[in-house]
This record gives sequence, C-alpha cells and structure tokens, in this order.
Amino acid sequence: MNQPLLTILMPLFNELDFINSCFEKNWNFLSEWNESFTIEFRFCVWTSSESQQTVDSLRRMTAAWSSRVVVQIFEGGGASPSVVGSLKLGVIKPIESRYVLICPVDCSIAREGLREIHSLFSDNKVTSVEWCVFKKRYDRSNPPLLVSSLLQNWFIAPILGLHCWTNLFFVRTDHFPECFPQKFFLEDLFANRELHARFGRPHRFKSLVEVSARRYRHRGSLKQILINCRTFLCYLRNSTDLTNLRNFYEKKSKP
Repeated sequence: MNQPLLTILMPLFNELDFINSCFEKNWNFLSEWNESFTIEFRFCVWTSSESQQTVDSLRRMTAAWSSRVVVQIFEGGGASPSVVGSLKLGVIKPIESRYVLICPVDCSIAREGLREIHSLFSDNKVTSVEWCVFKKRYDRSNPPLLVSSLLQNWFIAPILGLHCWTNLFFVRTDHFPECFPQKFFLEDLFANRELHARFGRPHRFKSLVEVSARRYRHRGSLKQILINCRTFLCYLRNSTDLTNLRNFYEKKSKP
C-alpha cells in the first residue's frame, strides 16, 4: 500500500456516546473511498471504563472502510485524562505521512475537505505551509451555536488569531507534539499561540468542518458561548497564567 498522504489523529476519552450517535454517519463515505491517495486514521483511546467498548465499536464501524484508509487504534493513559496525552498515544509508532490532522470525535470533515487537502499537496503549495485550520459549522439543531461558529470563523479566528480544536488543527508531523503543552485542558489556545509565534498565521481551508452540538445540551448553549467568550478575554488579558485560565474554564463549565 502507498505511504499515507495524511494521518488523522482522533483523541478519545469516554466518548462512546458520540461514537455510537454520530461517528459512523459522519465518516461513512470512507467505505467508498476510491481517491488516488491513502489516508491513515489513528484513534487515540485514553484508558477508562468505556475504553474496551470504544475500541470494539471503532473496529466494527471501520471494518467496512476502503482499503485505502489505514486504521490503527492506540490505547493507554493514566488517572488524569488529557487531550494532548491522548494525542501522544498516536505517535508511539512513528508517523510516516508528512502532515497530521487533529480531529475531535464530535467533528467531521467531508470528502471535499480531504480533496482540498490533497489539492494543497498536489499544487506544491505544501512546502510553504506549516499549519492550517478549517472553518466550522455546528449542526442545525442548535441555532445559538451556529451563530457562535460564524463569530469564530469571521472574527475570532481571522482577526484575533485564535483557533480551536473544532477548527481541526492541520500541522506538519515534525511540529507535533513539540508545539503542544503537556497537561492543560485548554491545549488549543496554547498550541495556537506557539504555532503563531513560530510560523505566523495559518493557511485557512475553504471547506467547513461539521461539529455536533450534543456535547453542550446538558449545560446550555448560551451559557457555553458566554464561557468561551470570557475564557478568550481572560486569555488575551493574561495569556501566561495558564493554571488560572484552566481553573476558570472548568469552574464556569460545571452544569
């Protein structure tokens, strides 16, 4: 099989609900994947009470995927779950593709988005691209979050330069995981700062990432939007105090 063009890393911790509710639907186009390039999918499962069920569900759902999609599942972790810790499970075995795409389980990218990535490579633009982000759109079941995604796409990201996991980080393999902090809950903000400092503004893909709104149903969408906005403001005012920022977010996010 050809060397994969792209490796997709998906961190997972107690995400069985998302896997069973939306993962298969979001990625079912990979069962008919017949493009000219190969994709590697690495699931990074943090050990928990649901991890074996998670692995079983992933194996069942990916069994029908095309042979041009390489699937690998990595398990490990400890008492304190971490997005970055989960992602690092996926690099225990060296990644051979030049770029990685960090994709949360509640996000999905359409076939057209993967084609746009391929186009970036085939047009030889990739030599000047260090990292990229996508614009995002929440599903239509949640109008307030749809509005917030517009703010993220057209104000927070391009003007303030703040990008988050749900915009899908696309980064050169040799920059990962060195640009990502080790233990903070809001890793995306700090990775964003580090990548900006090193490489400037990211390339922004035209394709949209679809994000499920299910995660915010228990706490209320408007409340979550306010929490996110206040967290961004705290970050901008005092971006070096990472511990306080994390504590602020976790305290405000409690149901």
